Amino acid sequence: MNEAFTTRVEQSGGSVHAGFGDIYNYNNYTASPPKQETAGRSPRRIADDQLRLLRQRFVDPEGMGEARRLLAERSTVILHGAPGSGRTATARVLLYELHRDTGIFRELLPGDEEETTLTDAGLVGAGDRLLLDLAEADGARWARNRRDLPALRKAVQEQQAHLVVVIPYGGTLESDLQFYRADIAPPPAQEVFRRHLRLHRIPHEEYLQCAPALADFLAEQRSVEEIADFADRVRRARTAHPARDGFAGWCAQARDARKAWRQEVAGLVTERREAPQRALLITTAMLHGAHPDVIHHAAALLLRTLKIPEDKVVPLEGKDLAERLTEISASAGPGGHVRFDKLDFDAAVRAHFCGPHARPQTSPQRLDRTQYRAGGSTSHSRPP
Repeated sequence: MNEAFTTRVEQSGGSVHAGFGDIYNYNNYTASPPKQETAGRSPRRIADDQLRLLRQRFVDPEGMGEARRLLAERSTVILHGAPGSGRTATARVLLYELHRDTGIFRELLPGDEEETTLTDAGLVGAGDRLLLDLAEADGARWARNRRDLPALRKAVQEQQAHLVVVIPYGGTLESDLQFYRADIAPPPAQEVFRRHLRLHRIPHEEYLQCAPALADFLAEQRSVEEIADFADRVRRARTAHPARDGFAGWCAQARDARKAWRQEVAGLVTERREAPQRALLITTAMLHGAHPDVIHHAAALLLRTLKIPEDKVVPLEGKDLAERLTEISASAGPGGHVRFDKLDFDAAVRAHFCGPHARPQTSPQRLDRTQYRAGGSTSHSRPP
């Protein structure tokens, strides 16, 4: 058996020792930089339920039909309209109505000149629905992004995506981009207001009643956002006083609440100089809508925290809570929750005591609302 033995190595992936002696291996590794997300991919996305709610309360502005046609036929529409006409909402509704199975809905966020530009590779994904909102862009930013719009449109076409651009009011466009422009005007104010009330589930037999305060409000040229805010104030006024005031009264409260009641609060504080009265005023504002027991105990706790001597009046001879609430223009409603009689009066009181004009030495310590829950138990621990 004089067979010869040999060493054979195939497909080696490292060092092989086939002889005698020591072997030393030195391995050098170079760390590659982590793969970064494409700079142009915007993280700003909007939830589908938010877009659906926007569509439900949306009233088509003038020019909406032309905008839909351009987006469907040319994959791009450039919206132009005055501030307050609902330009951004219109853009989002246009893209939401596409209902595509591919791509995502997102807003492009081009940065400064040295950062993200509309020509970045990977900015547009397959089937994306893109919003470029330049309504508030200054002259330099608008000129920079307008220059890159043709390149962005090319990427949109290649990816079978859709693009809606909102341009500044009065912004100029090159002649080849005018074919994608749609001018919009505000929708009827009355219809916008009623659409919001319907979404708030207010019966139509209520909001079809005559309301002088509403007529005065809509007589001025209002933005879509202002009308929506007014409708929400009407809803809150109705919630606070469902039986006492009718639709006209709720609209009057909504109109007056826009004044923020600053002068009224200042006058009330001047008249109510006693510490228990001001403590009740503050706690009612801080815990607006809470149960009367919660308000009462919170006011007492505030007085103890500030080391103010308690009233020596015998409880049976003193004023009850209902009478004390009347002194600060508040009351317990049908549901047993304490609210001010005027809409948004609580916000004005908080601003008065906690605003920049309030003196630190007299401002109350913060009440932690988690200690007092409407209709729940009351904690008597010292506020932080």
